[in-house]
Amino acid sequence: MENYKIKRFESQVGEIPLVVFRPEGYTGKYKTIIHYHGWSSAVETYELFGAIFAHYGFQVVLPEVIKHGVRGEADNYESYLETFDVIVQSIEEYDELKDFIINELDGDSNNLIISGHSMGGIISSAIFVRDLSLKAAIIYNSIINYEEFHDRIAGNIELDERLMEVFRRYDPMTMLENFNNRNMLIFVGEEDSIIPVEVMLGFQDRIKDAGIIDEKIVYSFHSDGAHSITYKMLDEALDYLLFMLNEE
Repeated sequence: MENYKIKRFESQVGEIPLVVFRPEGYTGKYKTIIHYHGWSSAVETYELFGAIFAHYGFQVVLPEVIKHGVRGEADNYESYLETFDVIVQSIEEYDELKDFIINELDGDSNNLIISGHSMGGIISSAIFVRDLSLKAAIIYNSIINYEEFHDRIAGNIELDERLMEVFRRYDPMTMLENFNNRNMLIFVGEEDSIIPVEVMLGFQDRIKDAGIIDEKIVYSFHSDGAHSITYKMLDEALDYLLFMLNEE
């Protein structure tokens, strides 16, 4: 496993600002991790995340989402509807982002990994079921079942029929077959007070009930860290990727 010096730079595609980390001296197309941050966070929070994976040979692209960082602020960070806006727009921006990564950032189209924490995991899971070319998904402390997201996060908020139609369109549970025999690493916080462990257990049940081949879906339960990404998780994610890509 080779270690690299790290190059960090900023870029932009369309309206999407990017922070990019890559391994200096790496030859060929870059194995690339696209990582989405959580609600009320910002790409700057994940500088260490990007540096760690770049040190071990991965290009890491951190896209900023609307209502965060240099793309402005939410009117109300307690608002479920504003969270929903960010999720939907991020999913819709993905194709443009992916093309830019492949064509302008020398990303290896055969080795693209989608990743996300909390809200970023909600975004990433929807992208994963829509882009079958993705090599893997790594989900940290998140929800894959959008109905669970609505029920547990929204409280008493009612979505009108137009919003419900959009909600169903992006729900990964409507495309369960696209989880079939695909690489996923899912981190679950047993002490997470924001995303209860039962949420991911429900996803496991849905996958099994649908007859999905899930041998490549790895669930990692952690009793520490609550609703945060820990160093232990990063170490495990790195080992997972290196093993999957036969780099160890």
